[in-house]
Amino acid sequence: MQNTYIEKTKSNGYHIFIFSSYKTYEKIGKIIFNEPYFEVIETNPFAKKLEIEFFCDYGVTIAPTKTYKGNYTALNKNNIETIELKELQEILKDLKDNSKEFNILQKGNTTANNDFSITDQESLECIELLELNNIRYKVKNKKLLLWANDDTSKNGDYILNSYKILWNFKTNERIKVAKFIIREKGKLIEKKIR
Repeated sequence: MQNTYIEKTKSNGYHIFIFSSYKTYEKIGKIIFNEPYFEVIETNPFAKKLEIEFFCDYGVTIAPTKTYKGNYTALNKNNIETIELKELQEILKDLKDNSKEFNILQKGNTTANNDFSITDQESLECIELLELNNIRYKVKNKKLLLWANDDTSKNGDYILNSYKILWNFKTNERIKVAKFIIREKGKLIEKKIR
């Protein structure tokens, strides 16, 4: 896998692309290996721990996407390498055996329950506030997705959770709607949320 296509992510992580037999993993969205090889990169107990995510049938942001926190950039122009299923299974077994823990997400699952009712008064007030301040959003599959300035990804990085807090499911950041708007626009055209 040394010669395959690799990208650097906005959070200084890496996306390493490979092809392999799909049938074996067709029901898996992704596998998350926490603290692979028992490495911890932060001593802060609230910091995100080092992890490796194996994406099978799960959306992933790729270059040349630009976001307000940084860009996804190609590190080389190599073709995506194909590996045998056996080699892929050995890699996944090694990660599983040498990680603190691992989680398998089935297709369509997310790591948090973020469904909300579009008819809920507070949700409608959040949408009105986003529209007043010209913040890009969409409602999809009972979720309210938002984009930060300069984010060109297909799906926004932020989801409005059931506590009416925006949750960035890639960085785990949580921020109130009003604070998010002020950060993005420099000011807030006000419509109070209860």
